[in-house]
Amino acid sequence: MDSDDQNEQDVLAASLRYLESDSLDDKIYLIEKAKESVIWFRATSGIGQFREHFMERVAELKKHKVMIQNSYLKYESGSDLIEASIGFGVRVDADFRGLTGNARIEKVAPAMYIAMPFTGSFDDIRSGYEKLLKYAEDHGWQPFGPLLEWYRGANLATVDLLLPVIEMTERGEW
Repeated sequence: MDSDDQNEQDVLAASLRYLESDSLDDKIYLIEKAKESVIWFRATSGIGQFREHFMERVAELKKHKVMIQNSYLKYESGSDLIEASIGFGVRVDADFRGLTGNARIEKVAPAMYIAMPFTGSFDDIRSGYEKLLKYAEDHGWQPFGPLLEWYRGANLATVDLLLPVIEMTERGEW
């Protein structure tokens, strides 16, 4: 069995354990995201005020005929004035020549995430981050990367919070 098959089996087993669990919060779910190319731009704004940054970059990518598959916001630092990276999942063969600003390309490996739709005010998004982190801690999931806000396509109307995780096992299960 090759490593891709083993990885798929591990993800399915973890998903089954999750579905069989007695989770009290049916809004938190497990998802495996495939590998993806993401173009990131740095941005600074107040909490919940990144929409203009997104729209500016969406317009620029459309102008260069770059198709957007997913959009992301990755918190970097700050409390009132937030430093973040705004990312766009794009096709691997997209042409990025001519883009302005501080664009960088990242090849994101496939990973498992716990995720949660966020429907509150963006002024209170920190509470969603805290809820997802608490859920991971309570259910034996170890975060291994930053929290992300995930917007499907260029649509900024709905957002899910994503936390990349690995499942921690008891020592006796090794």
